[in-house]
Amino acid sequence: MFNDETESQARRKTFSILQDHMRDVLESARELSQVYSSSIENNADGVRKASDAIIKIDESVESHRRLLTREIADIGVMVINRADILHAAHKIDEISSYIIRISFRLSHLNIKILNKTGLTGGLGDILDMAVEGIHRLNEIVRALTINPHHAIDLSNSVQKVKRSTDLKFKELITIAFNDVDSVKDTLIITAILEDIYELADRYVIATNAITILALGL
Repeated sequence: MFNDETESQARRKTFSILQDHMRDVLESARELSQVYSSSIENNADGVRKASDAIIKIDESVESHRRLLTREIADIGVMVINRADILHAAHKIDEISSYIIRISFRLSHLNIKILNKTGLTGGLGDILDMAVEGIHRLNEIVRALTINPHHAIDLSNSVQKVKRSTDLKFKELITIAFNDVDSVKDTLIITAILEDIYELADRYVIATNAITILALGL
């Protein structure tokens, strides 16, 4: 039989790994912004370095998830909400996967088309929203150990970013369909926008998973 202090220590350790896991994803999102900035500056070396950094960070994300799985397997029933912790970690993983996809597609953008249609600033704005949503999710994960109730309260801020993202998506997708002449460029731009839209869904789903975890503490 484990006492409350032993369980508390085990929970803190698993949450520490989860925080590292989430922090990697946030760093990857920041590198995604760098991919775009380098793209619009025609800085191929900058695009490559940021893209390589995203791939390397994804390896760390996967490493932290495996470490978390092993840790929970080792402590067994000591942490009663271990299934919720693993579920949250898997949902955070999905964010990283979308970042890799968006990064790849950004590297194939026709910057001249973006400038011509006025999409350059809008695409930068919606990417900033993606980073902001992931940043807020990171704050929620950090709050788990300190104040689970605060983590629940913070979840509303993620929903606000998601709503702003939805509006920006509709605006930009309309421009892409109406103002981009090339079928190839239209496909690439709309694919990027749809992936960012899906990415926003993923960080909301991850937020919900963290909220369920916080409710059990």
